[in-house]
Amino acid sequence: MTTNEGLADGAELHPMQRAFCEHDAFRCGYCTPGQIMSAVAPLEEGHAESDTEIAEWMSGNLCRRAPCPNIRAAIRDVRDRAGAALRFFQGVQRAAHWSGQRMVFDRPPRGDVA
Repeated sequence: MTTNEGLADGAELHPMQRAFCEHDAFRCGYCTPGQIMSAVAPLEEGHAESDTEIAEWMSGNLCRRAPCPNIRAAIRDVRDRAGAALRFFQGVQRAAHWSGQRMVFDRPPRGDVA
C-alpha cells in the first residue's frame, strides 16, 4: 500500500505533492494526504481530461474544499507536465534508432511532436 509519504522519492517530492504546494491546494491539512492520493489515481488511470472528470473522480473526499479550483489546477498542472514529457520522449523515439547499446539520432528530436 502506498501512502502520501511513500509517493516521495527520498527528499524529492512527487509531482502531485509539489503541485499541491505550488497551487496552494490545501488549507487546514486534515484531508491533504487523502486529496493527494486521490489526485494521483485519476492521472494514472487516464481520468483527468476535463475539470468535470477531475471533480467526479475527486468527489469521494470528505472536505469542504474538495471542489476547490486550486486542487483541480494542481491536477491539471501535473497532467499537462506529464503530457509534455511524454510527447518529448515520443519525438525522441521517432527521431532515433538503436544501434547496439546506443541511441542514434536520424534527425534532431522535437519535444513539440504530438
